Order: sequence, then C-alpha cells, then structure tokens
Amino acid sequence: MLKSILLAHAARPVCSGASAVSGVVREELATSIHLPARRIRMIPNGCDTEGTLERANRARAGRTITGEIVVLMVASMEHAKDQGMLIRAAAQIAKGGARIRVDLAGDGTERAAHERLCEREGLSDIVRFLGNRRSIVAAITQTEIDAPWTRYVEGAAYVSFIW
Repeated sequence: MLKSILLAHAARPVCSGASAVSGVVREELATSIHLPARRIRMIPNGCDTEGTLERANRARAGRTITGEIVVLMVASMEHAKDQGMLIRAAAQIAKGGARIRVDLAGDGTERAAHERLCEREGLSDIVRFLGNRRSIVAAITQTEIDAPWTRYVEGAAYVSFIW
C-alpha cells in the first residue's frame, strides 16, 4: 500500500488526475491515499454487473435446487487472488459433511498449484477449473455464493493516472 501511495503522490505534478473503476475505489483513493477528490474521475471497468446479475437471476429462477452449496470465484489465478484459501475452506466444509462445489473461472500462473492442492485435499471431484470465460452468466446461474476476495488491497490494479 505504501508503494501505491508514494507512486500516486509522485505522479501528481505530471498528471492531470487519476481514474478509478468504481465509486468505492474513488472513495478509497480520496480517503486512504489522500488524492484530491476533484482530480479523481470514475471510469467504470466495462463489466456490466447489473445486466449480468439480471440475466443470471432470470435463469436461476427456473433452476432445480439440489442441496449442494455452489461457490463461484471469477478471477485470474495469480498469487494476489488467493484461490487456495477458498479451496482449503471448501475442504473443511466438505469434511464437515456439507455438499459443496467450487467453480473457479479464470486462469493464470497459480492454476497448476491450485490443481495440486485439490489433489492433495481430495477435492478433485468438488473443485472445477472452468478456465477463461467470455461470459460468466451460465456459471452464475448455478451458484449460491460469489467469492470475490483478494489477498490484499489491490489499489494499483484499480487506478490509472491520466497523463
């Protein structure tokens, strides 16, 4: 986080402002990094989250309930995203007797490590690696829980400076 703060303030004299992908990120830039709010422009990241949710809910309404907990995580498989924590949590839930399935959409440098972790934990039949997707609507319609966490605050990933 300190690196992001230093970079943001070092860039101020040569940038006309900063952009944020959401109102939450804009607020974080203003309060945590102390960038002037008047210089932060929100530019949504292009994910039609409302439209995707509407389509998923329509499809989900006709679904048969199976009693299985289905968790979806859509993220690059990189260290910061920490799918390993979700896999370990699924192992604990499964050991407790609950029926659970984890769908991991995305790909990256950590995928092979996550696959090995699933094999070690005996979760190969519980965790599905969906790979990169053009659309996640079909995956969302089959889920009860979305798991959008990361290992740490990713401020630099959400911010670009306007030159």
